[in-house]
Amino acid sequence: MATVWLAEDLRHGRQVAIKVLHPELSAVLGTERFLAEIRLTAALQHPHILPLFDSGSAEGLLYYVMPHVEGETLRRRLERERQLPVADAARIASEVSDALAYAHAKGVVHRDIKPENILLRDGHALVADFGIALAVSQAGGERMTQTGISLGTPQYMSPEQAAGERNIDARADVYALGAVLFEMLAGEPPFTGASAHAVIAKVMTETPRPLRTIRRSVPPHLEAAVLTALEKLPADRFPGAVEFAASLADDTRATAVARQGVPAIQRRAVPWLLGTLAAAALGYAAGARRPTAPPTSPVQRFDVTLPADAARVNDILSILALSLDGSMLAYNGVDSTGQRRIFLRAMDRFAPVPVLGSDNATAPSFSPDGRWLSFRVGTRFLRAPVAGGAAEPMCESTGLLLVPATWLEQEAIVFADDDGLRQCDIAGRTSLLLPSGAGVRFHTPHAIPGDRAVLFSIDSGGASRLAALDLRSRTVHELGVAGSDPRFVATGHLVYVSPDRRVRAVAFDPGALEVSGDPVLVSDSIEVTLGVAGMGLSRNGTLVHPGAPLLATLELVDLGGRVQRLPPPPAVFRDPSMSPDGRRIAVAKDDDIWVLDRAQGALTRLTSAGGAKRPEWSPDGRFVL
Repeated sequence: MATVWLAEDLRHGRQVAIKVLHPELSAVLGTERFLAEIRLTAALQHPHILPLFDSGSAEGLLYYVMPHVEGETLRRRLERERQLPVADAARIASEVSDALAYAHAKGVVHRDIKPENILLRDGHALVADFGIALAVSQAGGERMTQTGISLGTPQYMSPEQAAGERNIDARADVYALGAVLFEMLAGEPPFTGASAHAVIAKVMTETPRPLRTIRRSVPPHLEAAVLTALEKLPADRFPGAVEFAASLADDTRATAVARQGVPAIQRRAVPWLLGTLAAAALGYAAGARRPTAPPTSPVQRFDVTLPADAARVNDILSILALSLDGSMLAYNGVDSTGQRRIFLRAMDRFAPVPVLGSDNATAPSFSPDGRWLSFRVGTRFLRAPVAGGAAEPMCESTGLLLVPATWLEQEAIVFADDDGLRQCDIAGRTSLLLPSGAGVRFHTPHAIPGDRAVLFSIDSGGASRLAALDLRSRTVHELGVAGSDPRFVATGHLVYVSPDRRVRAVAFDPGALEVSGDPVLVSDSIEVTLGVAGMGLSRNGTLVHPGAPLLATLELVDLGGRVQRLPPPPAVFRDPSMSPDGRRIAVAKDDDIWVLDRAQGALTRLTSAGGAKRPEWSPDGRFVL
């Protein structure tokens, strides 16, 4: 689109880069319209965005002025090294994502992310030409198409841009950055060809190769993030740069997003789930204490299956807890002998491990450093080392409330009992922090980092409202929010149960102990009992909760995505298998195999010995294995 000149800024005594648009492009755009559009992008101020100093026209040519950066472009580095170290590639992509997220929040989409537009100063990324493509597109309008001038670079152009769609949003930038990251790791863009038309044809029709077939050192979560960013349909990509950036650093979140591509009929065939883990995209704040907006990104889910003989989560007493970093799950379940106890499960392992001394225990809770787990047995609180070892008593409480305690950073817990909010240290010393009054009870305490305050709910007159106890002044700040079970997330949000028994999130300032903005729905599928959400929530926003009831319906999905509900009423169906002629469906139900005749709609039991599963048809359709 332009030629770049190195120039001397005489007024300020500095070197600058002047980008002069090509004459034919200047003629199409017109001076006033282009300068009006580019003014919208001049206000972008971000550590990873190259700022715009000035713009104007001279002798019929349009230009804009940027700082001169000592360093090189990402393209130059790729020409020299071809493939970047994995850590460098992920860091550069993360920095560009950060810049994109900032600009997208301002309503500015780059539209031309490519290695040439990513400058490297001291190894860190600076994104150039921010909003220029948008300004050119808006100023040129239909005249751009009429003159045959196109915007974007084919190797990094999203399918919707290649198709000429006018309404381009943030997901086009996500695609382009995914293509750039692919090239940094693989040594070439995801699609190449002898001409621009050949590349665009591949962008529209072909699937990029898995990165790990090209370079085995690429971590699986990074491959999953790149391939999700490169999905053909914008709806199948990350909804924005915030989620893309999070997936680069968090392999759990990348896997969660990548598994969204599994067909729904396949996901429904695995009903024996511990739960649905949601990498809840509650928002992203880079160094900001007060969030500027409530969370708007959708919750992303993936399923975690447990071995058949693992402890199960199956009733109201199965309270879940996550360590603050989201790496460890604790829950009280029932093992194969019927014994209830607390189980620990690392999120990168399938098998849970029972906690010694936790028989008939409930209400697990992790210490901030993840070293200890507290839980209740009757009216007693105990703690056990997460690394393994016997449980030891901490303190007694009054009442039999099943809600967990919350840990302070000073190795003490805060819990609610009949008398109010109490604090108990590891030596067993107990003190009353906040006494409750007649007809008033406190519930579900949750500590804020730094031992600044404890969130809790106040129950009175059959209604609950949220509050925070300032641990320094011992004053109570009512938050003006109706609900219960408040929990703080490091993105700057308060997650809680609203009066309609749904889990919501609202922007929260932990310093001022104030909420702002309107709450948004996190999930409407989490079971809520007595104002307590049946979920575990980590400090970084990972959410775990028991899955939906096991009842399922049988549905037929054709290649066009049309769904036909089959006649049998809901039951505990699993492992559906269609006969070779398509007329019958074998399915596991009630520990036996049943066969559905599609023509008659009748379900007939095939086995009666119990324990049968995973039916498969013989090629001639005469036998079921």
